[in-house]
Amino acid sequence: MRKFTGLTCLLRVIDGSAPRFSDIFVDQNSPPLRIATPLEIEVEETRRRYLEASREFLQVTRDIPSGMPHPDGVQRVQRASYQARQAFDVYQRALKKLIGQEDIARSGE
Repeated sequence: MRKFTGLTCLLRVIDGSAPRFSDIFVDQNSPPLRIATPLEIEVEETRRRYLEASREFLQVTRDIPSGMPHPDGVQRVQRASYQARQAFDVYQRALKKLIGQEDIARSGE
């Protein structure tokens, strides 16, 4: 399995699909891995979808060299923007649930 640095993972996100937890090789000196909870998996999946929607939005806006889209292009930009915003909102809700769960777990210790 290959070892990915943070920069390598970032470049993979920019150039392709977002890496999953399993894509990242863990250093032998790091603590043992634990199994991700369903909520952590949900956060990771919603993050991946948000990054993909953001990349699509950037691609759509990059396709407009003058910065002023043709009327048909306006709808493409609006749709891509809406999808990126929706994906971000879903990601934020999942992240807040995870943070809330961690806070509850910490307060019970």
